[in-house]
Amino acid sequence: MRPVINELPASWAIAVSPEQQLWVSNRKGALRRYTLQGELLGQYALDLPDLYYKGQGGLMAIAFPPDYAKTKWIYLSYSFGSDAKNGLKVIRVQVNDNPQQTLIETIFEQEDLRDTPVHYGARIAFLQDASLLVSIGDGFDYREQAQKDNSQLGKILQIFPDKVVSTYSKGHRNAQAFAVLDDGSVFSHEHGPDGGDEINLLEKSVNYGWPIITFGKDYIGGLISPFTEYPNMRQADFDWTPSIAPSGMIYYANDRFAELSNTLLVTSLKFQQMHSVKLTNEQAIKKPQQESIYFAKSGYRLRDITQSSNGRIFILGDGSNASIFEVMQSN
Repeated sequence: MRPVINELPASWAIAVSPEQQLWVSNRKGALRRYTLQGELLGQYALDLPDLYYKGQGGLMAIAFPPDYAKTKWIYLSYSFGSDAKNGLKVIRVQVNDNPQQTLIETIFEQEDLRDTPVHYGARIAFLQDASLLVSIGDGFDYREQAQKDNSQLGKILQIFPDKVVSTYSKGHRNAQAFAVLDDGSVFSHEHGPDGGDEINLLEKSVNYGWPIITFGKDYIGGLISPFTEYPNMRQADFDWTPSIAPSGMIYYANDRFAELSNTLLVTSLKFQQMHSVKLTNEQAIKKPQQESIYFAKSGYRLRDITQSSNGRIFILGDGSNASIFEVMQSN
């Protein structure tokens, strides 16, 4: 990995825009825009008076809608509220060098709040019908809510262009990434507790089981559930036990790195490396199966990953002094 940008403040997401510029979300509530060579093009402090920057919270995910070239809306997620009541909000912004001219519109505000600063989910991604998927974590202390239909906790929600919100799937702990393929397939991964990190091929109205089925244990060693399978609940398509703490994920199909073609590339916070998970077709359904590891013990908690249209891969290193790296060809 070659460093492209150094000495960033604590950051959560990177994304290459349709015009091939690299955007970064700073957790304290700002966006930065760079060329793919690392030249700073703009810094935008957002007016977010209800931003809750604590624990795992702050300004988080970035997504560009299908009509971005025309509208220039950028979609973002962030945690809002207070110690006593906080949750996830999705907004869209049109940035301007003059902060007073930056447009901000709320798209979604989580209804059932909690008093924990962790497990927000927070990842967002557009589907082919221009609806938006949003992952809502279980809030850690509220894991039973992941199975309750009257709660948004532990769910993946679908937000339509008219802002109508529906539950896409349930039974999730803390989904941290989406990868939307050209054929419409959607993969997500999520954190288990002590073990049981997983990749899922998402399907609408499916129950993914948390906390009733899991391969993970509680952090003090006890069983969360005696079940790893249960009727009408989907087991993981791919499991990491022990946990790797997956963060970002992309689907890579470019021939720039031929050995990575047709893989899910997943960054790891815990082991500070990149995991390549090959997709193989089984009865016309893509399944994640074969895994390879790159940049073992890089020395950075790898927080997010993105790619350019010509197959360049960029990785965000986590921390109070964050960095962005480009994946380079080995000699």
